[in-house]
Amino acid sequence: MLAFVSFLMFFIVLAGCRKLNTESEVSSIADNMPLTGFRNAVKSAYGESYMSTIPLTKKQIEEEFRLTPELYVDILAEGPAMQSYADTFVAVKAKRGHAEAVASAFQGYKKRQMAKWLNNPEMLAKLRASKIEIFEDYVFFLVQGRALPDYAKDNSEAAISYSEKQSDIGVRAIAGYLEQRA
Repeated sequence: MLAFVSFLMFFIVLAGCRKLNTESEVSSIADNMPLTGFRNAVKSAYGESYMSTIPLTKKQIEEEFRLTPELYVDILAEGPAMQSYADTFVAVKAKRGHAEAVASAFQGYKKRQMAKWLNNPEMLAKLRASKIEIFEDYVFFLVQGRALPDYAKDNSEAAISYSEKQSDIGVRAIAGYLEQRA
């Protein structure tokens, strides 16, 4: 199992939008996992840095992410309490065969948000480093992490590198939650 988790983490770090391992021993664990479990794992991993504290309504989800109820069975979406942040957490249990469409909607949202935050280097770095993860019919969108340290504020490469490491915290939390449920 440790080799599986190491292998899984290797691929998680390599790409921003990809499918997690779907081997048969793992696929059976995801049938009916509550989305709050994923959120709680991510929230715990970030601690006080978790800024996505406002639940989004179905109307907001449809307008902002362009996700319609025809695409999912269940959804949990949270955004920032203050409009000066881009932090977002969305967990979706997609209808069978619709996970890629949900991920595509998240890609579109990410592009729109990047255009919105062009004049805010910190939020732009977080958005560039944001993660879209697919595990069977579960899809996750994460814009999370601590504020940029001083050394990264005037250096876009350092800001993106730092933000990617911060985003990986949430990805590891999701993988850890999946492993616990195995």
